[in-house]
Amino acid sequence: MDALGDLSSRSPPTSLVALLKRTQEGAGVWILDSDHLVKTKVGIKSSAFSSTLIYIPQHGEGVVQIANAWTKITDAIARLPQHDGKILADLATLIKCGLESRLKPIVNLSVKSWNLTFGEQESIIYPKRVRGALKRLRPIADLRLPSFPDELEDDVKLLLYTVFGPSTDMS
Repeated sequence: MDALGDLSSRSPPTSLVALLKRTQEGAGVWILDSDHLVKTKVGIKSSAFSSTLIYIPQHGEGVVQIANAWTKITDAIARLPQHDGKILADLATLIKCGLESRLKPIVNLSVKSWNLTFGEQESIIYPKRVRGALKRLRPIADLRLPSFPDELEDDVKLLLYTVFGPSTDMS
């Protein structure tokens, strides 16, 4: 991840999207960390009011390394001359992994990066994977979501499909 972060920070915008597109599946494993490959430390603190021990998750060295690399990658994405639906589609796996990471510093960086890039657009087409990740974060994060599809519209389409079947014209 360190090497990808360094390479991303040095790559010209013309080749950055191709670099990230080709490496997003592998990088996404570390960014998402669904298999708990990146270890976090747990600090133990005793309560001042009782004899209870409190377990406090802390950022281990692995989390810090991943977060530093992710910072370089998101900074490089911010340098791109445009942040349109095509770029979003090309980097959907990587962006989705950042938004759905189990590592809070990664999610925080991803939300900040989103708001400064794709969130600044007037309108954008959301790939399904990214839309799902944003939908899950929407209630708990301050996200800028230009032209975000209305959840109610999706629910109505699902209801029509359920009631009337696949032969119903849902356009």
